[in-house]
Order: sequence, then C-alpha cells, then structure tokens
Amino acid sequence: MPKILKISIPETVYVSLKMGAEETDKLVRKMLALGAFKTRNLSFGKAAELAQMDKWNFMEYLSQEKISVFNMYPEDFKNQLKLAHDIAKDLKE
Repeated sequence: MPKILKISIPETVYVSLKMGAEETDKLVRKMLALGAFKTRNLSFGKAAELAQMDKWNFMEYLSQEKISVFNMYPEDFKNQLKLAHDIAKDLKE
C-alpha cells in the first residue's frame, strides 16, 4: 500500500510553476527520485519506481539532467547490463 506524502507549497510558488496539480506531482516525483538517486538514498530501480517511470526512460531522464547512471550500486549495475543485453537481443530478433 503506497504511503501518502503531503507537502505545503506557498501559493505564490504554485502559481509561478504554471502547472496543474498532476503536472506538479509528476515534477516533484521526478525531482525527488533524481535527488535520492544522486545522493544514493535510493537505488536506480527504486528511484525509477518513485518517478513512476520505466528504467529505460528514467535512464534517459538522468542523462538529460547530466546525472550518470553509473552512480548506482553494483547490483543495479548488473541489472542494467542485463537489461541492455535483453534489449539488444530483442532488437536482433
């Protein structure tokens, strides 16, 4: 069961974002996931889950934000190598 986290944002900040509630939620999730991954508070997989993105898209997001995916734990690195291998194998078929 997911936990609900509530944050208070000053009205002036919310208006400045010029986004609806859903867009703001997505932005906050992605930024929190990025920060937690960068500081190694979350593994790559858990950060992608928090961002509600598949691993491939999260990897692209990290690249756009100039964050190396190699900031990951050894087990995550092995999983990513397997994922890349599986994708390459699927592309050959």
